[in-house]
Amino acid sequence: MIVNAAPEGWEVIFQRAHELLAMQTASFWQQQQRPVRWHELLSAITEHDNQQESWKGQNHLTASGAPQDFSMKGFSLSQARAVTEVSQYKSRYVSLLISMHTSYLYEPLRGKDKATDQFLDDQQALQQRLLQSLKLSRAAAAKAYNLLQWADRCSLILCKNQLPADERRLEVFKDTEGQTYFIWQRKDKSLGVEPWPFQEVEFKVWVERRLLKQLQFKDDGELAKALAATEVEEKEWVFRRQ
Repeated sequence: MIVNAAPEGWEVIFQRAHELLAMQTASFWQQQQRPVRWHELLSAITEHDNQQESWKGQNHLTASGAPQDFSMKGFSLSQARAVTEVSQYKSRYVSLLISMHTSYLYEPLRGKDKATDQFLDDQQALQQRLLQSLKLSRAAAAKAYNLLQWADRCSLILCKNQLPADERRLEVFKDTEGQTYFIWQRKDKSLGVEPWPFQEVEFKVWVERRLLKQLQFKDDGELAKALAATEVEEKEWVFRRQ
């Protein structure tokens, strides 16, 4: 979950909703810059953070009983394995991009334990096999993965309410070709991106959220019931070219 403090209590956005927002934003990318396997890339964006742990025990609560933001959770090797394994049933290209994402996220953990090191080695070997099978260059795969990272980062900025005040620009992502993208919010609440990477001059995206008024929960079951009983709202943004 993505959890933000709100005047009402807690704003909760599920990881799957964040993935959908990332895919929505990427879907407007300029056509001449889209990879050939465009629909598979969009599918990978909607699967890049899948296979979250089940609602049991205290997996989704802090020590004080508050809903726990995903950034507070430690690395889960079982979850990382599940993401990469499930992606292989969709397509080789999706599997490649998801594997590249796990390498990006977890290579900094290399050297901490043998099981994690073996997982990271397996991902490198998998990526090499898939590149050969797809007859795809590492550079072409990296260019496609740039967009997955861009969309993921942009979605997180929006979901976590990280847009700066006073129309100040925030770096979204610097790709492997050296291009840096910035985002900002205008006084009329529309969003600008520089350089403008989209096909359309204006479009709208949204994400579903839940506002919890209860601040503390005794266990995951109570939290799950509260989330199920809470009305779903749509949070919207309009991107507009200057």
